[in-house]
Amino acid sequence: MNTYLQNKDKRHLNAGFTLGELLVVAAIIGILVAVTVPIFFGYLQKSRETVCLSNRAAAKRMLLTEQILIQAATLQEIAETKNGKDILNQYQCPSGGQIYVDGDSVKCTVHDDEAVEEPKSVENPYANLSASKKAGTFIDLASKLGELSNEILGNGDGSISKINDNIEIMKATIQNKKQGVSCIRRQN
Repeated sequence: MNTYLQNKDKRHLNAGFTLGELLVVAAIIGILVAVTVPIFFGYLQKSRETVCLSNRAAAKRMLLTEQILIQAATLQEIAETKNGKDILNQYQCPSGGQIYVDGDSVKCTVHDDEAVEEPKSVENPYANLSASKKAGTFIDLASKLGELSNEILGNGDGSISKINDNIEIMKATIQNKKQGVSCIRRQN
């Protein structure tokens, strides 16, 4: 029984970590923190840019809606009205920038969308775009769609006969394109 007590005392003395082992663990934790903190802040900044871009896109859609309702010429004119100012105040940049209207685009004082690289893929032009550039492309397409709707409405006269005439013209154009495609397929 004496041997059992001696072995038990030796095991008790060896329990724990040495100073060297604790320093190695602390160094590993320090390296992990040094690597992950910049990555985390990079993701945080990208998410702020994306939220700002989303807010600007939403503000532009609201301003375009207001433009249609009061039939103003530019977004700049809308932004100067009370409703326009309320719309711009509703959307904030999470980085503390100010959202404002410049011509026909909605911009931020902090985030610069001009620095985004152009797409490199020809097959899919949206494949290499950043989120902010994709949203900017969406805004441009929405603006073009608004211009097209004004053309269809006959520059805002809103007459039903003009809309029906334009719809018939579009149907005929689509039918002609379909026939042209089917002829080309038959030739090949």
